[in-house]
Amino acid sequence: MLLDQDGEREAAAKQAVRLAASMTLPVVARSLTHEELIGQQRTLVRWCVLGAAIITIGLIAAVWSELLRTPWKVSIIIAPALLLLGVPLLLIVRWHRRRARTYRDPQLSIRVEADGLTITKAGIAHAIPWSAIRATVECYSGRSGIQFVGATVQSPVGAFRLDNDIFENGRWAAVAIVGGLHNRRVG
Repeated sequence: MLLDQDGEREAAAKQAVRLAASMTLPVVARSLTHEELIGQQRTLVRWCVLGAAIITIGLIAAVWSELLRTPWKVSIIIAPALLLLGVPLLLIVRWHRRRARTYRDPQLSIRVEADGLTITKAGIAHAIPWSAIRATVECYSGRSGIQFVGATVQSPVGAFRLDNDIFENGRWAAVAIVGGLHNRRVG
C-alpha cells in the first residue's frame, strides 16, 4: 500500500539518505522501452508460476501416501489448492498485460550529479540545479517495516515518478536525488 503519512515518508527518506552516503555520483537512470517492460513482466510471471508449481508439488508430496489409499481425495485437496494459487496468478498476469498495453515510454534519461540533475527528454538535455528540484519520497509499509521505493520528482521539465517500475536503475537515482537534496538542506 502506498502511504503518504509524513512519519513514514520521513523514515523512508532517512533510509535513502543512509544509502546515498555510500553512493558515488553520477548515477544514471533511463525509462524502459516497451519491450524491456514486457520482458521484466514476463520474468515476474515466470517466478510466480515456478513458485506455484513448487507449492503444488510440495502439496502433492505431502498427501501422496493418503492419495494412494483414497484417490478421490485428490480433488478435495489439490483442486482448491490449485484455485488458491491459480486465481492470484491469473490476476497478476492480467494486471501486467493491461499495464503493458497502456505503457508509453516517456523517453527520459536522468543523470544525478553533484551540482544537480541532467534530464534528457526526447533527445533534449536540460541541466537543472538542486535549487529547482523538489522530491516527494514514495514508500511502502508492511510487516517488515517501511521500505523506500522511489521518489516523485518535480522539476522545470515536469513531474515524474522515479522508481524501478518503469526506470532502469530508477530507485538508485531516486536515492541519489533524495540524498542530494538532504545534503543541500543540511549543508
